[in-house]
Amino acid sequence: MFHLQARIVSYLFVSSLVGLTIGAVVSLVANAFVNGIQYFETLRLTLLSRFSFFDGSEYIIPFAWLAVGFIFVFFIKKIVGCTSWQGPADAIYCAHRPDKDMDIRQGFGTVLAAFTSLSAGASLGQYGPIVHMGALIGGLFKKYNLSSIHLSNDIFLGCGVAAAISAGFQAPIAGVIFAHEAILRHFSARAIAPIAISSICAASVGEWLNLGDNILALDFSPEPLIKQVPALLFGGLIFSLIAVFIMKSTLNGMAAINKLNFPVHFLGFTAVFGLGILSIFVPETVGIGMKMLLGVLSGHYEITALLLLFFAKIVAILISICFGFVGGFVSPALIVGALSGALLSAFLSSIGFDVSSVTLMIAGMAAVSGTIVGAPISMVMLVFELTESYEFAVSAMLSVVVANLFSHLA
Repeated sequence: MFHLQARIVSYLFVSSLVGLTIGAVVSLVANAFVNGIQYFETLRLTLLSRFSFFDGSEYIIPFAWLAVGFIFVFFIKKIVGCTSWQGPADAIYCAHRPDKDMDIRQGFGTVLAAFTSLSAGASLGQYGPIVHMGALIGGLFKKYNLSSIHLSNDIFLGCGVAAAISAGFQAPIAGVIFAHEAILRHFSARAIAPIAISSICAASVGEWLNLGDNILALDFSPEPLIKQVPALLFGGLIFSLIAVFIMKSTLNGMAAINKLNFPVHFLGFTAVFGLGILSIFVPETVGIGMKMLLGVLSGHYEITALLLLFFAKIVAILISICFGFVGGFVSPALIVGALSGALLSAFLSSIGFDVSSVTLMIAGMAAVSGTIVGAPISMVMLVFELTESYEFAVSAMLSVVVANLFSHLA
């Protein structure tokens, strides 16, 4: 009996310690990743504004910046020996295969390539690489576990992923739910304690270091829900069509390019030229685009600008991912969702419906990203934590569930 109690206490101590350690490490690394990208983005914008060697030189800098970034990505792939870029899907696979470990070398090579791509101005996201990095750190702890207490793969990977989401968004509850919904794919009573500890620890470290940045900290009050239900249900259909279009366009585009087997210099030229042109004419679409997202949510753009940004952003995403840059889809999905909600709100208002543009934009963000990532409940909880509004979360849930239903049927 005493031996059994000692075993239980040891298990609780070790699993809690694992959660605390992974949460702290992932928080520091994830915030360093995000702040590093912000530093290089600021540096790029500084070069554009301060250096003018000759007439038109401001147009050369974006192309040169993107070209250097693509060259670095190419050499990272060669040096690390990446046969293919990794992502959260690899963490899902390893979480369900006790005999499989995360490929640390290729995984961190992918994260480094994503950091380089995003710093160069690729129109992709930072949260996918952060999630994968969290899983890799969890995998490292699993590989070098010094304790005699056996913990399974899903606990280590779940702790890393939950901490990554928590650190990236300062949303610990969403981190716990995302780890179970997207990575473990089931609720694990055995893993809930270390995963929750890891997620809360990551958020606490970020808050302590003042590293968090709430992108939905808006000074808006939601409209009564009953007035928004028809628009939110109709919006769910529209948001699902947009999400499915992005997913199918990406998969078909990558398949076509791989089939054609273009040389790497052609891929690089196309990516650099396409994004370079967009950076000149629609500069908001290049890079992660968090400033543009805040501008859309704050209503700074007219309808014509919203249409231009919507189509240009989708083109930028497809160019970035299909022609060789590396990154995630959460941030682009949030931006496209917000633009979709703004456009839908403008359309419904023009035909006489009384709708809340902010409610539809937040619902669009949750629905498009939840459909693409495959984590609808996590996105609803993310809205709840970031907006601190029960009403916004319930409104978003209407569009999210409708969008997921239609996407599964499409």
